[in-house]
Amino acid sequence: MIRVLCDCRLSLRGAKILKELMLLILVYVAGQTVLAEGGLKLPCGPDGPSRFGAYYENLSFSLEWDASWRIGPKADVVVRFDTGNQRLVFWHGTNYIPFWVINENIWYSDGAVVREEAGPYQDRICRYSFVSVVENSDARVVIRWRYAPVDKHGKLINTNPMTNWNDWVDEFYTIYPDTTCVRSIRLHSTNWDQKFWCQQSIIVSHPELTSVKAEVTEMETTSDKGHIKIVELPGINPFHAVSANGEITNSLISEAWADWPVSGAAQKPECRFLSSFIWEPYEEDRTSKSWLMLVGLSDGIEDDVKSLVQSWLSAPKLDVSGKDFLFLDYDAGEKAYQITCEKSGKPSPLNLIIHGSSISPIVNPAFVVKGWGRNEVIVKINDKPATNGMDFRYGFRKTTTVSNLILWFQLKSEKPVSIEVQPVSGQKE
Repeated sequence: MIRVLCDCRLSLRGAKILKELMLLILVYVAGQTVLAEGGLKLPCGPDGPSRFGAYYENLSFSLEWDASWRIGPKADVVVRFDTGNQRLVFWHGTNYIPFWVINENIWYSDGAVVREEAGPYQDRICRYSFVSVVENSDARVVIRWRYAPVDKHGKLINTNPMTNWNDWVDEFYTIYPDTTCVRSIRLHSTNWDQKFWCQQSIIVSHPELTSVKAEVTEMETTSDKGHIKIVELPGINPFHAVSANGEITNSLISEAWADWPVSGAAQKPECRFLSSFIWEPYEEDRTSKSWLMLVGLSDGIEDDVKSLVQSWLSAPKLDVSGKDFLFLDYDAGEKAYQITCEKSGKPSPLNLIIHGSSISPIVNPAFVVKGWGRNEVIVKINDKPATNGMDFRYGFRKTTTVSNLILWFQLKSEKPVSIEVQPVSGQKE
């Protein structure tokens, strides 16, 4: 009787091992079939435009490579746009280093904070790197990416003997429907003797697109502050602007980098570093430094890029009228004017005048009205009715008390523009 039970257990165990072995063989064969058919592509979700917003996704590279990961569902974030096929992808295969996916399936990134040879690139299994959606509406998306630079062995760096903390980085991407995005970077550290970079222009392309050409162009702004870099790629040009004096350096790695992204895969795309951008922090203290960068995609018209950057560096003066509202300031970190409603959740009509000029042009402005509540809106621009989804977009950001109203306008002018925002009553918080 005992021997029969043992034989049954051995048989069950053998069947289990055989099942696992067959699964591994199936995964391997499927992966090799994908490679043999030349169908290997970096995942970025369905093709074509989609409603603007952030979407949690499971982005699969290949069965063989995917099988090694220990991640749950909805591990990645894709920001999509309704103006075209471009998207901003935060994928575990790139250690959540965000990439713009543009024409011809070319992936382009601004990189991450790198200290000497330490960065998130060596965090092969995303042990210290993760991404989350902070805000998601028709008007804008805010993504938080937190990570730690690690060395080539995957170890944390610069341990503080007093606190036991290491270097960490918080980045916030504030993204608008026109693909304009403010990248806000904060490096937490107590070791400032090491060299560091906050931006690296990186191109990743499929093996069949290794002939992709890219050129880096440096431009001055129309004012005495700020710096612009444009990377010319087939069909579209990513741009970068900073609010302080900047310097473009030579490529960190000129040849193709074979170890990243999709580390451990049988076949990888080609990765090249073009250049890096170094500029002064806008804020610093003993344990942190912060930088701001305006990034996005352009169609190659330099004057349009300069005008957009100038509207960010020298935002037009704003007049706010209405008995319940107080203008706070212009926040370059959000690329938005900050207004507060003193009658929380019960706003009256809000009237704005943006004083656009050639020195301070109006280019797709955004507004945050704190304490507005979830009251819907009707908008007029220069006393004419504006169409939601075309002339402007709006959404709400929840807070612990009353929601904030987010407004974004498809609007360009070098002359003053008046805006009236009328609340629609009857909506509950």
